[in-house]
Amino acid sequence: MSDGLVLYEVHARVATITLNRPDAMNALTLALGEQLSEALAEADRDPGVSCAVLTGAGEAFCAGDDVKEAWEPAALAAGLAPLQRVIPATTPETTRILQFEKPLLAAVNGIAVGVGLDLALLADIRYAGPGALFGALYVNFNLMSDFACLRRLPQLIGPSRTAEMLFTGEVIDAAEADRIGLVSKVVDDVLGETTDLAARIASKPPEALRYLKAGLAKGTQMTPADLAGLGEFVARGLIHLFGTQDHAEAVQAFKERRAPGFTGR
Repeated sequence: MSDGLVLYEVHARVATITLNRPDAMNALTLALGEQLSEALAEADRDPGVSCAVLTGAGEAFCAGDDVKEAWEPAALAAGLAPLQRVIPATTPETTRILQFEKPLLAAVNGIAVGVGLDLALLADIRYAGPGALFGALYVNFNLMSDFACLRRLPQLIGPSRTAEMLFTGEVIDAAEADRIGLVSKVVDDVLGETTDLAARIASKPPEALRYLKAGLAKGTQMTPADLAGLGEFVARGLIHLFGTQDHAEAVQAFKERRAPGFTGR
């Protein structure tokens, strides 16, 4: 984390992990994803950490993938490579979150769309600031959602509301996210209140917390083993969709700030 794309600090047994590309609304790049994975690994192996908080610097939580960087041909090829293995893998940062043995809280301080929504969904508890926005924008780029939206989101808000979010690619505000159960609470000082909750959790016995978290993962079918089949389906779908003309058109239209013209190819 030498170039500071992710900030990491520990206080009172709580690790605060901050996505730190505020000028780009903390959009995810391969480098940022690698540093996020490193920060989560550090928090997991540190016996002085019992709970972690994930948030974003500036006014955004995470505005999804950095389209201009992550979806350039070379970067896209690197990102798709793990999906083409015999047993396709999730992205490294997603794998690291699934393997994280301690409670993880998301302080959603602003926009959380695309992979930003995925990161929030993979946390155990989500608090939102009043300006937070949530959206699964994948359909707008002729892509499909990852398993966070396909498994976790229906558990939180039900299959019908999930289908509406996924099929329309529309964005909802914090008040609506609270109303439908996507977040636990909307608060003015989202990082402060999330950190206070994390400190209360961190005061509990760490072994009990680990077993409770593992039990919740099993009970909600969110263990890596549970997700293997769904992960393979998503991987094969994304390999196909990233190669379509409609995806290329969506990316180009995004860069040119115009409406895309989809052809079904």
